[in-house]
Amino acid sequence: MRIDPKGLIGGYPALLVRKTLRHLRERFEWTVRELESAAGLDAGEGYAMVKSLLSEGLIETAGRDAWTISQAGQAFSSATAAKPVK
Repeated sequence: MRIDPKGLIGGYPALLVRKTLRHLRERFEWTVRELESAAGLDAGEGYAMVKSLLSEGLIETAGRDAWTISQAGQAFSSATAAKPVK
C-alpha cells in the first residue's frame, strides 16, 4: 500500500495519522490521552481525531473510552509514502 505524503486522512495529514497509528499499534487498546500523546495534540483535541479515524475505518471501539486499530488501520500504518521507483 502506498499513501500520498501530502494527502489528508479525516482532515489530518496522512503522515501524522500513519505515525500515530504506528505508535499505537504496539498496544492492544488505548485511550484518547495516549492518542493525543502519540499525535502530539493538545489535551482535548484527541476526540476529534478519534471521530475522524472511526469514520475512515482505521480504528474500532474496544470499550468505554478505549479504542483499537482495525485491520485497515494496521495496513495503513505499514504503508509507504516513498515515491515509486521507475
